[in-house]
Amino acid sequence: MTRRKDGAKSGTSTILPNCILTFTFLFLSFVHSGFLSYNSSFISMTDVRTSPLRADNTENITEIEWNNPELMLRHRRVRLSVAQIGWGFAVGALGSGLGLILVDRIRKHIRIYALTFLSGSVISATCLILPYMIANSFVAFTFLRLIRGIISGILPMTASKMLSKWVSDRNRKFWTIVFSTYVEMSPLIALTIAKFAGSARWPLIFYIHGGTALFLTIGWAVVVIFGKMPRLDQENDSETSLGGNKYVLHTGVNEESRVALPLWALLKNFQFWSVMAGSLGHTFGVQFSLTCSLLFYANALKYTPRECAGATLYPILLMLIVKIATSCLFDDFPWPSKLKKIKIFNSMALFGCGGLFWAVTMRNPDGGAMDVGLLATAICCLGFYTGGCPKLVQTFGKADASTINHYTQVSGHFLTIISSFWVPYMGYGSSFEEWAIILRTFGTVLICCNCVFLFSNGKSLNGA
Repeated sequence: MTRRKDGAKSGTSTILPNCILTFTFLFLSFVHSGFLSYNSSFISMTDVRTSPLRADNTENITEIEWNNPELMLRHRRVRLSVAQIGWGFAVGALGSGLGLILVDRIRKHIRIYALTFLSGSVISATCLILPYMIANSFVAFTFLRLIRGIISGILPMTASKMLSKWVSDRNRKFWTIVFSTYVEMSPLIALTIAKFAGSARWPLIFYIHGGTALFLTIGWAVVVIFGKMPRLDQENDSETSLGGNKYVLHTGVNEESRVALPLWALLKNFQFWSVMAGSLGHTFGVQFSLTCSLLFYANALKYTPRECAGATLYPILLMLIVKIATSCLFDDFPWPSKLKKIKIFNSMALFGCGGLFWAVTMRNPDGGAMDVGLLATAICCLGFYTGGCPKLVQTFGKADASTINHYTQVSGHFLTIISSFWVPYMGYGSSFEEWAIILRTFGTVLICCNCVFLFSNGKSLNGA
C-alpha cells in the first residue's frame, strides 16, 4: 500500500511540471511563428489578385494605386523593389545571427525570466504594428524586423535553460526531442494562419500572431510563477543541448568551456570544416523550404496565396515527422559504425534534397501534383539531418560541442543574407527558367556541402 501511495504521489507530482513544459513549448512555437509572420504573409500582401478592390474594378485594375494611403489597409497591396524584398528577408537573418552572438551579454544584464517575457512581448507588439509599418515606412519595418530577428536568436538559449532546470534526467531525452522541434512547429503555425486568414485580409495574419503570442506570453508568466518551477537564473554546470535544431544555441557544457576554445584552433582542424559544410548545406535547405518555396509557387507556378501556403505547409509537416522519427530511432538502426550511420543520414538529407531540387527543373511544370510532390519530397528529406551533422558534433565534439555549434549557426545565418538578396533578384521575372537556375544552384550547394562532410574522419573536433 505504501508503495502505491508513493507511486501515485510521484505520478501526481509530475503532472504540473509536464503541463508547464507543454505550455512552454507552445509559447516558444507561437512566439517564433510570430517572427515568421512576415515570411508567411509575403505572398498575400503583394498579390493583387486577393484584394477586394480587384473584384470590384475588373476593368480599370491597372489604374489602381495599390499602396495608396487612402485605401483601407486590407485593400492595399505592398509594392516592393527587388532590393527591398532582399532587405526584408536579409535583416531577419542578420538579427538572428546577432541574437546568437549577443545572448550571453544580454543574460548578464537581464534575468532569464524577464528576458523570456520580454521576448514574447516584443514579438506580439511588433506583430500588431508591423502591417502599418510595411505599408507606410520601409525603414521602420526593417528596424522592427531586425529586433524580431534578435529575439528569434535569443529564444533557443531560454529553451535550453528550461530543459536544464525543469526536466528530470528520466524525462530529459523526451523533452529534448520535443523542444528541439519548436522551430519546425512555428512555420506550421504561421503557414496555417496564412492559409486560412490571408486570402483577402493579409493584416489579419499579423494580428492573429500578435494576439496569440500576447496571450501565451502572459499565460507563460502566470503558470511559471504559480507553478513554483525552479529558478532559471542560477548558474549550472551543464545545460541540455537541443541536438539537431540548427537555430538552437547548443549549451552542452558550461559557458567557460565554450568561450575558452579559440576560433583559430578550430580553423586548423579539417573536421571542423566538414561540420561547417554540413551545417551550411542544411541551413540553405531550410531557407528554401521556409521562404523561397513560397516565392517559387507564387511566381513560377502562379499559385494563389492560399495554395502557396498549403503547398509549403505539408512538406514541412512531413519533415518534422521524419526528424522526430530519426531522433527517436537513430540508436536502433543496425549499421555497425556510428560514423557511417551519421554520414548516411546526412547524405539522405543533403544529397536527397539537392538531387530532387535538380529533378524539379528537369520537367516542364504544369502546376500539378508532380511539381509539388517533387519539391515536397526534397524538403521532407531535410528531416534526416538530425541524425547527421548534429550527431557528429555531439559524438566527437565532446566538451566543445557548444562552441562548434555556436560558430556554425552564426555563420549560417550570416551567409543566408547573400541568398536573401540573390533569390529575389534572380526570380523577379517570375519565369520557371529563372527559378530553375535558383533550384539548381541550391541543389548544387547542398550536394557540394555533403561531399565535404563525407570526409569527416571521426577524430576529435576540438583538435585535441
